[in-house]
Amino acid sequence: MRQRIAALPNGVYEYGLDIDGYIDTVHLHARVEVRDTDIFVDFSGTSAESYKGAINSSYNSTLASTMYPFKCALVPEIPNNEALFRPIHVTIPERSILNAKFPIAVKARAKTTNNLNQVLFGALWPVFGDHAQACNGAIWPWVLRGVEADYGNYLVDMLPHGGRGGQPSMDGMLPVAYPNNSTITPCEILESQAPILFECKELRIDSAGAGQYRGGLGQVISFTHVGHAPMIFSLTPDRITTLPLGLAGGRPGKIGEVYINGQKTFLFPAIELLPGDKVELHIAGGGGFGEVSKRDKDAILRDIRLGYVSKEGARANYGFELKDTSS
Repeated sequence: MRQRIAALPNGVYEYGLDIDGYIDTVHLHARVEVRDTDIFVDFSGTSAESYKGAINSSYNSTLASTMYPFKCALVPEIPNNEALFRPIHVTIPERSILNAKFPIAVKARAKTTNNLNQVLFGALWPVFGDHAQACNGAIWPWVLRGVEADYGNYLVDMLPHGGRGGQPSMDGMLPVAYPNNSTITPCEILESQAPILFECKELRIDSAGAGQYRGGLGQVISFTHVGHAPMIFSLTPDRITTLPLGLAGGRPGKIGEVYINGQKTFLFPAIELLPGDKVELHIAGGGGFGEVSKRDKDAILRDIRLGYVSKEGARANYGFELKDTSS
C-alpha cells in the first residue's frame, strides 16, 4: 500500500457532493492529502447529523467505507489485512452525519455511506487513473409486508441498484451491487412470497450520463398489488433530488423517480398500498466520464442498436444526427 501511495503525486485534492438525504439535502465533503507514503482524509465541511430519518453513520461505518475505495484502486490484488490501512488516516468531525453519536439513528446509514466512494473518486480521479469512477445511480432498498389469506404473514424485500459511473477507460456497468455486496431477489421469488405481480424489470433507456465513456443505465421496476388486503411498502430511494454527477467533463445521469398510481412522490414514510395499486421505480443512471465530444461514434451507434440510447437521446446528448443511424 505504501509503495502504491508513493507512486501518486503529492498534493491536496478536494471534492464536495450533494446527496438526497431525507427531506433535506445533505452535503458530503472530503479533503485528501497525499504525502509521500501516507494519505490523510478529512471530512470537515460535511453536514451535521440528521434527525430526519436514520441516515446517519457511526465512525466505524464511515471508516470502513473510506478505506474501501483505496483498497480497490491501489491494491486490488492483495487480500485484506490490517496493515494495508495503516497509511490511511481519517478525520471525521464528531456530530457530523458521518460520525453521529448515540442516540442518533443509523439504521439507513447506507443511504449516506454508499456515496463516500464517489466523494473520494471525485477528489482523486486525476491521480487514480483507470480505477476512478463517476457517481452512480445508488441503491433502492424496499420492503413489502402484510397479511394475506393465501400467503399468511409475509415480509419480502429487494435491493436493486442504479447504473455505475463511467470510468477513464470504460463505460459504466449496468446495475450491479457496489460498494456493498447485496442480493437482488428475483421477481419470481417475490411473486411467490407476496401478492404482487411484476409488469417490468428492465433497463432505463437514456438514463446514462453522457461522456467519452457514458455511465451505466439505471433500471425501471414496476409491480401491482394483486392481493385482497392492504400491504405496507417501505422504500429508501436515492438520487431523486440530486444528480449522479459525471467527472472530467462527463454529464450527470438521469435522476430517479418514484410513482404510486402514476403520481410522483418525494417523501417516503411507510406507504399503505391497497389492492390494485401500482408502484413504478425509475432508478437513476450513472454519471459519464470525459468530454462528450470525445465519445466514439461507433460506440454511440452500438448503444442505439442495443436500446441503451434512443435516437432522440443520441441527438440531444451527443449531437449524433438521426441520419447517422441508418447504417
